Amino acid sequence: MALHTDWEYCGWMESVTVCDVVTVAPSGLMRVISGRKELLRIYRHYAEAIIVATEREHGMLSDLHMAVDHESIITSMPLKSRVALSQAALRALDKKQQPWGILGMQPRRDLKELDQEVSNGKCDIMLNEEGRVLRSVSLCVVRLMREDGRILAEIGEMHDGKLSMGCKLPGTKVRSQELPHDAIRRLIKRQFGHLEAQELNRLEETLIGQATRVVNFEEKVSANYGINSRYTRNEFQMQIGPEFFAEDGSKALPRSSSKSSGGRLGLGRKLGQSGDSLNIDQYEAFAKIAPEEPDRVSIMAWLDPEAMPFLASGSGEAKLRDWVYSFRHELNDLVEGTANSAGAVARQESLSLFGRRMSRKPSCKGSPKTDGVMV
Repeated sequence: MALHTDWEYCGWMESVTVCDVVTVAPSGLMRVISGRKELLRIYRHYAEAIIVATEREHGMLSDLHMAVDHESIITSMPLKSRVALSQAALRALDKKQQPWGILGMQPRRDLKELDQEVSNGKCDIMLNEEGRVLRSVSLCVVRLMREDGRILAEIGEMHDGKLSMGCKLPGTKVRSQELPHDAIRRLIKRQFGHLEAQELNRLEETLIGQATRVVNFEEKVSANYGINSRYTRNEFQMQIGPEFFAEDGSKALPRSSSKSSGGRLGLGRKLGQSGDSLNIDQYEAFAKIAPEEPDRVSIMAWLDPEAMPFLASGSGEAKLRDWVYSFRHELNDLVEGTANSAGAVARQESLSLFGRRMSRKPSCKGSPKTDGVMV
Protein backbone atom coordinates (compact mmCIF):
# COMPACT_ATOMS: atom_id res chain seq x y z
CA MET A 1 0.00 0.00 0.00
CA ALA A 2 2.95 2.32 0.58
CA LEU A 3 3.47 2.36 -3.20
CA HIS A 4 0.19 4.22 -3.71
CA THR A 5 -0.35 6.54 -0.73
CA ASP A 6 1.39 8.76 1.78
CA TRP A 7 2.91 6.64 4.52
CA GLU A 8 3.64 7.82 8.00
CA TYR A 9 6.96 6.53 9.30
CA CYS A 10 6.73 5.64 13.00
CA GLY A 11 10.12 4.14 13.77
CA TRP A 12 12.13 0.93 13.81
CA MET A 13 10.75 -2.55 14.28
CA GLU A 14 12.89 -5.33 15.65
CA SER A 15 12.08 -8.98 14.96
CA VAL A 16 12.44 -11.48 17.79
CA THR A 17 12.38 -14.49 15.43
CA VAL A 18 13.87 -15.26 12.03
CA CYS A 19 11.74 -13.77 9.23
CA ASP A 20 11.93 -12.94 5.54
CA VAL A 21 11.81 -9.36 4.31
CA VAL A 22 10.73 -8.66 0.75
CA THR A 23 11.55 -5.36 -0.91
CA VAL A 24 9.77 -4.24 -4.08
CA ALA A 25 11.25 -1.66 -6.41
CA PRO A 26 8.46 0.46 -7.91
CA SER A 27 10.26 0.85 -11.24
CA GLY A 28 10.72 -2.91 -11.66
CA LEU A 29 7.13 -3.60 -10.63
CA MET A 30 5.83 -1.15 -13.22
CA ARG A 31 7.94 -2.74 -15.98
CA VAL A 32 6.35 -6.10 -15.25
CA ILE A 33 2.80 -4.78 -14.97
CA SER A 34 2.85 -2.40 -17.94
CA GLY A 35 3.37 -5.27 -20.38
CA ARG A 36 0.17 -7.02 -19.26
CA LYS A 37 -2.99 -5.07 -20.11
CA GLU A 38 -5.45 -6.84 -17.80
CA LEU A 39 -2.99 -6.88 -14.90
CA LEU A 40 -2.35 -3.16 -15.38
CA ARG A 41 -6.08 -2.44 -15.24
CA ILE A 42 -6.46 -4.41 -11.99
CA TYR A 43 -3.38 -2.71 -10.55
CA ARG A 44 -4.78 0.74 -11.33
CA HIS A 45 -8.17 -0.09 -9.85
CA TYR A 46 -6.54 -1.40 -6.69
CA ALA A 47 -4.34 1.70 -6.35
CA GLU A 48 -7.32 4.01 -6.90
CA ALA A 49 -9.37 2.07 -4.35
CA ILE A 50 -6.61 2.45 -1.73
CA ILE A 51 -6.41 6.21 -2.26
CA VAL A 52 -10.20 6.65 -2.08
CA ALA A 53 -10.42 4.37 0.97
CA THR A 54 -7.80 6.21 2.99
CA GLU A 55 -9.49 9.55 2.22
CA ARG A 56 -13.04 8.42 3.02
CA GLU A 57 -12.35 6.07 5.91
CA HIS A 58 -10.62 8.88 7.81
CA GLY A 59 -7.16 7.61 8.59
CA MET A 60 -3.48 7.75 7.68
CA LEU A 61 -1.55 4.63 6.76
CA SER A 62 1.48 4.04 8.93
CA ASP A 63 3.79 1.34 10.20
CA LEU A 64 1.29 0.65 12.99
CA HIS A 65 -2.15 1.53 11.66
CA MET A 66 -4.23 0.91 8.53
CA ALA A 67 -7.42 2.91 8.08
CA VAL A 68 -8.95 0.18 5.92
CA ASP A 69 -8.38 -3.56 5.54
CA HIS A 70 -7.41 -5.40 2.36
CA GLU A 71 -10.83 -7.07 2.03
CA SER A 72 -12.62 -3.69 2.07
CA ILE A 73 -10.29 -2.38 -0.63
CA ILE A 74 -11.04 -5.36 -2.87
CA THR A 75 -14.80 -4.93 -2.35
CA SER A 76 -14.66 -1.25 -3.34
CA MET A 77 -12.99 -2.02 -6.69
CA PRO A 78 -15.01 -2.17 -9.94
CA LEU A 79 -16.77 -5.51 -10.29
CA LYS A 80 -14.89 -6.52 -13.46
CA SER A 81 -11.54 -6.35 -11.70
CA ARG A 82 -12.91 -8.11 -8.61
CA VAL A 83 -14.15 -11.00 -10.74
CA ALA A 84 -10.81 -11.22 -12.57
CA LEU A 85 -8.97 -11.46 -9.23
CA SER A 86 -11.31 -14.23 -8.05
CA GLN A 87 -11.09 -16.31 -11.23
CA ALA A 88 -7.51 -17.42 -10.56
CA ALA A 89 -8.47 -18.65 -7.08
CA LEU A 90 -11.57 -20.40 -8.49
CA ARG A 91 -9.41 -22.23 -11.03
CA ALA A 92 -7.05 -23.27 -8.24
CA LEU A 93 -10.00 -24.56 -6.22
CA ASP A 94 -11.39 -26.50 -9.18
CA LYS A 95 -7.98 -28.01 -9.91
CA LYS A 96 -7.56 -28.98 -6.25
CA GLN A 97 -10.90 -30.82 -6.22
CA GLN A 98 -10.30 -32.82 -9.43
CA PRO A 99 -7.93 -35.53 -8.10
CA TRP A 100 -10.15 -36.24 -5.10
CA GLY A 101 -13.23 -36.48 -7.28
CA ILE A 102 -11.51 -38.92 -9.66
CA LEU A 103 -10.44 -41.16 -6.78
CA GLY A 104 -13.94 -41.04 -5.34
CA MET A 105 -12.60 -39.96 -1.96
CA GLN A 106 -14.49 -36.69 -1.85
CA PRO A 107 -17.57 -35.58 -3.81
CA ARG A 108 -16.67 -32.80 -6.18
CA ARG A 109 -18.71 -29.70 -5.46
CA ASP A 110 -20.41 -27.75 -8.19
CA LEU A 111 -18.73 -24.34 -8.33
CA LYS A 112 -21.37 -22.71 -10.55
CA GLU A 113 -23.26 -21.19 -7.62
CA LEU A 114 -20.03 -19.89 -6.10
CA ASP A 115 -18.99 -18.44 -9.47
CA GLN A 116 -22.41 -16.75 -9.72
CA GLU A 117 -22.00 -15.26 -6.24
CA VAL A 118 -18.62 -13.85 -7.32
CA SER A 119 -20.11 -12.44 -10.55
CA ASN A 120 -22.84 -10.70 -8.53
CA GLY A 121 -20.25 -9.05 -6.27
CA LYS A 122 -21.48 -10.82 -3.13
CA CYS A 123 -18.08 -12.31 -2.28
CA ASP A 124 -14.47 -12.59 -3.42
CA ILE A 125 -12.25 -15.64 -3.74
CA MET A 126 -8.57 -15.31 -2.97
CA LEU A 127 -5.47 -17.27 -2.05
CA ASN A 128 -4.12 -16.48 1.39
CA GLU A 129 -0.47 -16.36 2.40
CA GLU A 130 -0.48 -20.13 2.92
CA GLY A 131 -1.84 -20.81 -0.56
CA ARG A 132 -5.29 -21.84 0.71
CA VAL A 133 -8.39 -20.82 -1.21
CA LEU A 134 -10.46 -18.43 0.87
CA ARG A 135 -13.94 -17.02 0.29
CA SER A 136 -14.15 -13.44 1.57
CA VAL A 137 -17.40 -11.72 2.62
CA SER A 138 -17.63 -8.19 4.04
CA LEU A 139 -20.50 -7.30 6.39
CA CYS A 140 -21.61 -4.11 8.12
CA VAL A 141 -23.79 -4.02 11.24
CA VAL A 142 -24.99 -1.11 13.34
CA ARG A 143 -25.29 -1.08 17.13
CA LEU A 144 -27.85 1.66 17.77
CA MET A 145 -28.05 2.47 21.49
CA ARG A 146 -30.69 4.57 23.26
CA GLU A 147 -30.16 6.77 26.29
CA ASP A 148 -31.35 3.97 28.59
CA GLY A 149 -28.65 1.66 27.22
CA ARG A 150 -30.92 -0.62 25.24
CA ILE A 151 -29.84 -1.75 21.77
CA LEU A 152 -31.89 -2.11 18.60
CA ALA A 153 -31.97 -5.74 17.42
CA GLU A 154 -33.66 -7.71 14.68
CA ILE A 155 -35.37 -10.69 16.29
CA GLY A 156 -37.23 -12.13 13.32
CA GLU A 157 -38.79 -11.70 9.93
CA MET A 158 -41.93 -12.65 8.05
CA HIS A 159 -41.54 -13.20 4.32
CA ASP A 160 -44.24 -14.64 2.06
CA GLY A 161 -46.19 -15.63 5.16
CA LYS A 162 -43.30 -17.60 6.71
CA LEU A 163 -41.81 -16.64 10.07
CA SER A 164 -38.09 -16.91 10.79
CA MET A 165 -36.32 -16.10 14.05
CA GLY A 166 -32.84 -14.92 14.89
CA CYS A 167 -31.48 -12.27 17.25
CA LYS A 168 -28.90 -10.05 15.57
CA LEU A 169 -27.90 -6.46 14.96
CA PRO A 170 -29.32 -4.77 11.83
CA GLY A 171 -26.83 -5.26 9.04
CA THR A 172 -26.08 -5.58 5.35
CA LYS A 173 -23.44 -7.01 3.04
CA VAL A 174 -20.98 -4.51 1.59
CA ARG A 175 -21.86 -4.19 -2.09
CA SER A 176 -19.57 -3.80 -5.06
CA GLN A 177 -17.67 -0.48 -5.15
CA GLU A 178 -18.74 0.28 -1.59
CA LEU A 179 -16.61 0.94 1.46
CA PRO A 180 -17.88 0.13 4.97
CA HIS A 181 -19.00 3.73 5.53
CA ASP A 182 -21.00 3.62 2.26
CA ALA A 183 -22.76 0.44 3.36
CA ILE A 184 -23.61 1.85 6.78
CA ARG A 185 -25.01 5.04 5.20
CA ARG A 186 -27.23 2.88 2.99
CA LEU A 187 -28.36 0.95 6.07
CA ILE A 188 -29.22 4.18 7.91
CA LYS A 189 -31.26 5.38 4.92
CA ARG A 190 -33.14 2.08 4.88
CA GLN A 191 -33.86 2.19 8.60
CA PHE A 192 -34.93 5.86 8.71
CA GLY A 193 -36.40 6.30 5.23
CA HIS A 194 -39.53 7.87 6.77
CA LEU A 195 -37.61 11.07 7.60
CA GLU A 196 -37.54 14.11 5.37
CA ALA A 197 -34.40 14.38 3.24
CA GLN A 198 -32.92 17.25 5.27
CA GLU A 199 -33.60 15.52 8.58
CA LEU A 200 -32.24 12.23 7.25
CA ASN A 201 -29.02 13.88 6.10
CA ARG A 202 -28.59 15.51 9.50
CA LEU A 203 -29.12 12.20 11.29
CA GLU A 204 -26.73 10.43 8.94
CA GLU A 205 -23.94 12.93 9.48
CA THR A 206 -24.52 12.92 13.25
CA LEU A 207 -24.43 9.14 13.54
CA ILE A 208 -21.44 8.66 11.22
CA GLY A 209 -19.56 11.51 12.91
CA GLN A 210 -19.84 10.06 16.41
CA ALA A 211 -19.72 6.37 15.45
CA THR A 212 -17.10 4.02 16.86
CA ARG A 213 -16.06 1.33 14.40
CA VAL A 214 -14.90 -2.12 15.47
CA VAL A 215 -13.65 -4.65 12.91
CA ASN A 216 -13.76 -8.37 13.68
CA PHE A 217 -12.71 -11.31 11.54
CA GLU A 218 -14.17 -14.80 11.66
CA GLU A 219 -12.98 -17.74 9.59
CA LYS A 220 -15.03 -20.92 9.22
CA VAL A 221 -16.05 -23.45 6.58
CA SER A 222 -19.03 -22.35 4.50
CA ALA A 223 -21.95 -24.75 4.84
CA ASN A 224 -23.06 -24.01 1.27
CA TYR A 225 -19.73 -24.29 -0.53
CA GLY A 226 -17.54 -26.36 1.77
CA ILE A 227 -14.59 -23.99 1.57
CA ASN A 228 -12.94 -21.78 4.16
CA SER A 229 -14.72 -18.42 4.38
CA ARG A 230 -13.42 -15.28 6.02
CA TYR A 231 -16.09 -12.87 7.28
CA THR A 232 -15.04 -9.27 7.84
CA ARG A 233 -17.57 -7.76 10.26
CA ASN A 234 -17.58 -3.96 10.54
CA GLU A 235 -19.60 -2.94 13.59
CA PHE A 236 -20.57 0.73 13.92
CA GLN A 237 -21.60 1.71 17.46
CA MET A 238 -23.87 4.77 17.66
CA GLN A 239 -26.04 6.67 20.15
CA ILE A 240 -29.48 7.76 19.00
CA GLY A 241 -32.43 9.66 20.43
CA PRO A 242 -36.00 8.28 20.48
CA GLU A 243 -37.36 11.12 18.36
CA PHE A 244 -36.00 9.52 15.17
CA PHE A 245 -38.28 6.52 15.60
CA ALA A 246 -41.51 8.54 15.77
CA GLU A 247 -44.00 8.11 12.93
CA ASP A 248 -41.76 5.77 10.95
CA GLY A 249 -44.61 3.57 9.75
CA SER A 250 -43.80 0.78 12.19
CA LYS A 251 -46.41 -1.07 14.22
CA ALA A 252 -45.92 -1.56 17.96
CA LEU A 253 -46.34 -5.20 18.91
CA PRO A 254 -48.07 -6.28 22.15
CA ARG A 255 -45.99 -7.08 25.18
CA SER A 256 -45.67 -10.75 26.02
CA SER A 257 -48.03 -12.13 28.64
CA SER A 258 -45.08 -13.90 30.29
CA LYS A 259 -45.16 -13.71 34.09
CA SER A 260 -41.51 -14.65 34.52
CA SER A 261 -39.55 -12.48 36.87
CA GLY A 262 -35.98 -11.46 37.17
CA GLY A 263 -35.86 -7.76 37.93
CA ARG A 264 -35.42 -5.07 35.33
CA LEU A 265 -32.79 -7.01 33.45
CA GLY A 266 -34.40 -10.35 34.20
CA LEU A 267 -31.06 -12.05 33.58
CA GLY A 268 -30.63 -14.82 36.07
CA ARG A 269 -28.01 -16.35 33.78
CA LYS A 270 -25.61 -13.58 34.82
CA LEU A 271 -25.56 -15.36 38.18
CA GLY A 272 -25.18 -18.74 36.56
CA GLN A 273 -28.91 -19.53 36.59
CA SER A 274 -31.16 -20.68 33.78
CA GLY A 275 -32.17 -18.26 31.03
CA ASP A 276 -35.82 -19.11 31.80
CA SER A 277 -35.82 -16.12 34.17
CA LEU A 278 -35.36 -13.68 31.28
CA ASN A 279 -38.38 -11.35 31.45
CA ILE A 280 -39.39 -10.89 27.81
CA ASP A 281 -42.44 -8.69 28.46
CA GLN A 282 -40.26 -5.76 29.54
CA TYR A 283 -38.97 -5.25 25.99
CA GLU A 284 -40.59 -3.10 23.30
CA ALA A 285 -41.00 -4.87 19.96
CA PHE A 286 -42.27 -3.44 16.70
CA ALA A 287 -42.77 -4.53 13.10
CA LYS A 288 -41.67 -2.58 10.09
CA ILE A 289 -42.29 -2.97 6.35
CA ALA A 290 -39.85 -1.43 3.89
CA PRO A 291 -41.65 0.34 0.99
CA GLU A 292 -39.51 -1.49 -1.57
CA GLU A 293 -40.40 -4.91 -0.09
CA PRO A 294 -44.07 -4.86 1.00
CA ASP A 295 -44.14 -8.66 1.46
CA ARG A 296 -41.27 -8.64 3.96
CA VAL A 297 -41.80 -7.64 7.60
CA SER A 298 -38.85 -7.02 9.92
CA ILE A 299 -39.44 -7.63 13.63
CA MET A 300 -37.32 -5.34 15.81
CA ALA A 301 -36.90 -4.91 19.55
CA TRP A 302 -35.02 -2.75 22.04
CA LEU A 303 -33.00 -5.16 24.18
CA ASP A 304 -30.58 -4.89 27.07
CA PRO A 305 -27.02 -5.60 25.91
CA GLU A 306 -26.87 -8.61 28.23
CA ALA A 307 -30.00 -10.16 26.68
CA MET A 308 -28.72 -10.29 23.10
CA PRO A 309 -26.07 -13.03 23.55
CA PHE A 310 -28.58 -15.29 25.30
CA LEU A 311 -31.35 -14.83 22.70
CA ALA A 312 -28.82 -15.36 19.90
CA SER A 313 -27.55 -18.61 21.44
CA GLY A 314 -28.94 -22.10 21.30
CA SER A 315 -30.00 -21.78 24.93
CA GLY A 316 -32.30 -18.85 24.11
CA GLU A 317 -33.63 -20.25 20.84
CA ALA A 318 -36.87 -21.62 22.33
CA LYS A 319 -37.65 -18.40 24.20
CA LEU A 320 -36.98 -16.30 21.11
CA ARG A 321 -39.12 -18.60 18.95
CA ASP A 322 -42.08 -18.38 21.37
CA TRP A 323 -41.72 -14.60 21.57
CA VAL A 324 -41.68 -14.03 17.81
CA TYR A 325 -44.40 -16.61 17.18
CA SER A 326 -46.69 -14.78 19.62
CA PHE A 327 -46.84 -11.88 17.12
CA ARG A 328 -48.09 -13.97 14.19
CA HIS A 329 -51.66 -12.60 14.19
CA GLU A 330 -50.53 -8.96 14.33
CA LEU A 331 -47.98 -9.62 11.56
CA ASN A 332 -50.59 -11.25 9.32
CA ASP A 333 -52.94 -8.31 9.88
CA LEU A 334 -50.14 -5.88 9.06
CA VAL A 335 -49.26 -7.67 5.80
CA GLU A 336 -52.92 -7.93 4.77
CA GLY A 337 -53.51 -4.28 5.60
CA THR A 338 -50.50 -3.25 3.54
CA ALA A 339 -51.62 -5.43 0.63
CA ASN A 340 -55.15 -3.99 0.78
CA SER A 341 -53.77 -0.44 0.86
CA ALA A 342 -51.50 -1.17 -2.08
CA GLY A 343 -54.42 -2.75 -3.95
CA ALA A 344 -56.64 0.27 -3.27
CA VAL A 345 -53.94 2.63 -4.53
CA ALA A 346 -53.44 0.49 -7.64
CA ARG A 347 -57.19 0.44 -8.34
CA GLN A 348 -57.41 4.19 -7.87
CA GLU A 349 -54.49 4.73 -10.26
CA SER A 350 -56.10 2.34 -12.76
CA LEU A 351 -59.42 4.22 -12.58
CA SER A 352 -57.65 7.54 -12.97
CA LEU A 353 -55.77 6.24 -16.00
CA PHE A 354 -59.02 4.87 -17.47
CA GLY A 355 -60.70 8.23 -16.87
CA ARG A 356 -57.90 10.07 -18.66
CA ARG A 357 -58.17 7.69 -21.61
CA MET A 358 -61.93 8.16 -21.71
CA SER A 359 -61.56 11.91 -21.76
CA ARG A 360 -59.37 11.65 -24.85
CA LYS A 361 -61.89 9.52 -26.78
CA PRO A 362 -64.15 11.43 -29.26
CA SER A 363 -67.82 11.37 -28.32
CA CYS A 364 -70.19 9.39 -30.47
CA LYS A 365 -72.85 11.95 -31.22
CA GLY A 366 -76.21 10.88 -32.45
CA SER A 367 -76.08 7.36 -31.04
CA PRO A 368 -79.40 6.67 -29.24
CA LYS A 369 -77.93 3.63 -27.43
CA THR A 370 -75.13 5.46 -25.64
CA ASP A 371 -76.50 8.96 -25.19
CA GLY A 372 -73.37 10.35 -26.84
CA VAL A 373 -70.91 8.45 -24.59
CA MET A 374 -68.59 5.87 -26.07
CA VAL A 375 -68.48 2.62 -24.06
